[in-house]
Amino acid sequence: MSSRIVKLKDMLENLMGAATTSTEPEVFEEEALVEETEHAEEICQTIMERDPEETEIAGLRSNIYEAAEGALAETTLEGYNGQIRLFEKFSSKLPKALQKSRTSPDANTPLLICIWIGFNCEKPEKSDDWILRDREDKTWSHAMKMRAAVFYYYAQRLERGRAPYLEKADGSWGGNPVYSDIVSQYMKSLRRRKTRDGERSESVRLVSLTILQQLFEYNASRVWGGVRQRIMMSLIYAISFLCFLRIEETLRIEYRHIRIHDARSGKMELVLDFRKTHQTGEVPWFDVPSLLVEWLNQSGIRSGYLFRGFDASDQPSLEKNSKLTPGVFLQNFRHNLSDIKENWMLYGGHSFRRGGVQHMIIEKRWSIIKCCSWGGWSTDLNNLTIVRYILGDKDDPIYARQDFLNPEAQVGKHADNFSITSFAETNRRLNRPRNSIEHTAYLSTLRLGALSSTETAPRVYKRHRLTRRRRNIYSFEPDSPSPPPSVNPTNPSPDSRTAEEQVNQQLAEEITRTSLELSAPVLEQFDKNLPSRSLPCTPPPPSRSLPRTPPPPEVCEISESSLTSSRERASQPVGEIERVQNTSGENVNTVTNSYKGTEEFQERWLTGKPRNVDDSFYFSKIKPQG
Repeated sequence: MSSRIVKLKDMLENLMGAATTSTEPEVFEEEALVEETEHAEEICQTIMERDPEETEIAGLRSNIYEAAEGALAETTLEGYNGQIRLFEKFSSKLPKALQKSRTSPDANTPLLICIWIGFNCEKPEKSDDWILRDREDKTWSHAMKMRAAVFYYYAQRLERGRAPYLEKADGSWGGNPVYSDIVSQYMKSLRRRKTRDGERSESVRLVSLTILQQLFEYNASRVWGGVRQRIMMSLIYAISFLCFLRIEETLRIEYRHIRIHDARSGKMELVLDFRKTHQTGEVPWFDVPSLLVEWLNQSGIRSGYLFRGFDASDQPSLEKNSKLTPGVFLQNFRHNLSDIKENWMLYGGHSFRRGGVQHMIIEKRWSIIKCCSWGGWSTDLNNLTIVRYILGDKDDPIYARQDFLNPEAQVGKHADNFSITSFAETNRRLNRPRNSIEHTAYLSTLRLGALSSTETAPRVYKRHRLTRRRRNIYSFEPDSPSPPPSVNPTNPSPDSRTAEEQVNQQLAEEITRTSLELSAPVLEQFDKNLPSRSLPCTPPPPSRSLPRTPPPPEVCEISESSLTSSRERASQPVGEIERVQNTSGENVNTVTNSYKGTEEFQERWLTGKPRNVDDSFYFSKIKPQG
């Protein structure tokens, strides 16, 4: 540093010293001080112009300070700045000695920090002192945020660093006041008091696959959002769940981050500024490529942020630099949880991140190291942050304790609330191929209209058509169907059932039996020596017991004789008359199409693709009498 800069600093220090020694300067002294200060600014500007090296160093220093601020996320930095403004406002109400301690750290600075944290987080007391009377009693987590903001204030703005706060030999204080013994002891005592009062930090409940499925399938209400907004929310759910992303990270995704490798197979690449992920097609509520293509077609977004706010007409914002805020997302998420009768107070933005971790570990058999690498956590396992995502007090247990070593136990919270996570998991446990008897039987039941009431009929058929449309356009894997809502869960005695329930039960049994007989091509893949065993005719019910949740299926006996009769029925001559029993118990004659029994007809019937109106009429099995 040149001698001119040193001389200038000495002159400025003398000016500031003269200003601080006189408590009430006269008018002419203030004018002289102003003139000298203006003259000092002119000298400083002249010296900087004459010394280009000092100018270059000052520019590099400012650039380094700006780059250092980029170490924190934007939301974190905004939170720190907000707390720092509150800290400055609070200290301005205190005595002048404490006000001076904020900008010039001394022995009273740790006391000032403790007073500010205590004013916001301690319980109020009956006192004339406003500091004790107006306390806000905030949580321990909020106290930690305040402490972190003050640490950033002294470490970055005042350049106090991270060293312990100690007194030097000349009487000055060095280091960061947050690292003083007084602040550390006060924070420990505050945490004990909060714990005694019953406060403890709890993780939000995870979002399971069942919840995602229910959120995806619920499409009957337009109270809080339209079709486009619900598609966007489903896409946010799936990306946050699969990629272990925080909501703030998901909402920052832009159109340029998406790369479609193969539209036919659904392979896409999501290249973020901080992470790189690959995803392929899954079930509809878990299918990122399908939801992404549908969202882009509905919204017309081709640049800027991918997730934006909506207006009252269910149209996304046209401003490409305006993204959906986390507050609006949480509000929509809570509305969506209320649709499916879930307690929205137990969920938050981290629910998808926690649910994704547990899904990959439990269902996909990922190791903890792999989850840490995928989610961006440290893989040295010194600080097991991922354990907080795996364990949670508000999460439902996967197995009952008495079934830990029971190989035949199903996944469930307790004995009367069982659930299988997926249809593929059911086949794997029963050692059966994927396209098994109950799968084909259930698809046939859907096409034959096995419904217990007209209220649920449009919703089931609408969901089935949407599934076929996705499969035809994008060639994604179809979803595993949910159980039909017409089966009685508890099999009550005939005396306790009404006449309508008995008719519905007979209709469901007859349609299930007919669908099994018509699925002869699928049954031919099994060995003739297949032993007689009891198999469920439909997939098991979802894990959560909601009012609209379908009951568990009945068990039907499938033996070698039934298989033989099915094969004989499939080989009947063309044009033969079938007899199907309708709801009133009467027989209805139905003439089959001319190409019944051919491979083309069987394939069209199994895939739900009728050739003409006659095929659709036959597939539905809803025939007029005579």
